[in-house]
Amino acid sequence: MKKLIFYFDFLSPYSYLGWEIFKKHKEELEAQKVHIEYKPVVLSKLIKSYGTLGPAEIKPKREFLMRDCLRFSARNDILFNPPKLPFNSLLALKLSLKSSFEHQFKAIDFLFLKAWKEGEDISLDQIVEKFFDKDCVEKALSKQARIELKENLKDALSRGVFGLPSFYCMSGDSEELFWGKDSFEDVLDFFRGKSKLNESAYKDFLKQYQVPE
Repeated sequence: MKKLIFYFDFLSPYSYLGWEIFKKHKEELEAQKVHIEYKPVVLSKLIKSYGTLGPAEIKPKREFLMRDCLRFSARNDILFNPPKLPFNSLLALKLSLKSSFEHQFKAIDFLFLKAWKEGEDISLDQIVEKFFDKDCVEKALSKQARIELKENLKDALSRGVFGLPSFYCMSGDSEELFWGKDSFEDVLDFFRGKSKLNESAYKDFLKQYQVPE
């Protein structure tokens, strides 16, 4: 079985850019019968799990990130119109859970579009009400949604996810984690069976570079 798990947070501009690249290749993945799962994760909690600072908390990194996003979006013909940052993505994450909205892909796409193409604050009720009915919002505000979001974080950490977006890929006996907006060519190569990773060199590195846990 082939499977891809896409981990993301709407607060992350890299997640949005990674989403747009992913969409361009979604049909190819489906043609290869890759089962796709979408798992929203609270980025701040993921980062804190490793005891590190987020990019927005480091001024040079924050400024570089925005330049990088603007260049990447222009190079890949992606409309990039950021909202006022930071914003609260928690409601959006809960609305994009599989248990909250039947058509999960459509929910995720709508929320990314509103935030990063139209520059809207997706924490606001009037934005949410354009797409989600009362029943969906109630599900998103339920205890079950909180539990599911926490389980997504646990799942991400168990697979070694350290940043967003991340793509965890499985094919037969092979499993690999890919991180970042610009890693999708490696994701495609993985499923095509054409990985460019030099496994021997990688194993030598692991033997030589030992860091105490």
